[in-house]
Amino acid sequence: MREGPPATAVRRAKSASEVARSGRRRGAAGGGPLLSAARSDTLIDVAEESCAAFLTKVDHQVERVEHLLSLVPAGRLDWTPPIPRAFTVSGLLGHVLDCLAGFCAVLYAANPARLARLLDLRKLPANTALDPAAALRHLGAYRDGIHEGFALLGDDDLHRKVPTVFVPEGEALLSLLLINYEHLASHKYQLFLYLRMMGVDVGSRDLYRFSGGASPRASAPGTSGGP
Repeated sequence: MREGPPATAVRRAKSASEVARSGRRRGAAGGGPLLSAARSDTLIDVAEESCAAFLTKVDHQVERVEHLLSLVPAGRLDWTPPIPRAFTVSGLLGHVLDCLAGFCAVLYAANPARLARLLDLRKLPANTALDPAAALRHLGAYRDGIHEGFALLGDDDLHRKVPTVFVPEGEALLSLLLINYEHLASHKYQLFLYLRMMGVDVGSRDLYRFSGGASPRASAPGTSGGP
């Protein structure tokens, strides 16, 4: 299990145009992928600004999910809020991983020939009851898969249509990524609400990664306030 927030740093090598040009030259010469895949604890080059910005925001969501998972009280995995058909805590943890699996499925569909390894992630448990330790362990594998997928994307790819089960003629890759981002953000907030309803002292700094270099540290006790 990873300790603390991921040490991911996203940067652009040279300028976007220089990276894209050099990548196209390598690809045309059969010299390998546009950008090398990277694990979440290494630097990763992303070809263009929109892809880099999107990956950064996904990383922020995942890091906050990781933080919230670490706050789940022991012995409360079977707790449910007083609403019909609600997830148990353990069921919600498994569904959060399913949100990450959705990203990997979209990225695989965008580059199936070069991302065959992502198919191995289907072996991991998702959308099933999990304890926090297992959820945190598997979260890292999905995060690495997301980084591998984004390492192969440029901004032009975001407009490319990718066939789906629901829309066989294809939807724009950006639309599919946004759908999965919304899904992840919604269930991150659900986990935050579960923690508050169970009496855990959480607040805005537990939920959000603030812009401008502000620390994402948890709120001080007694200062949780509203989200």
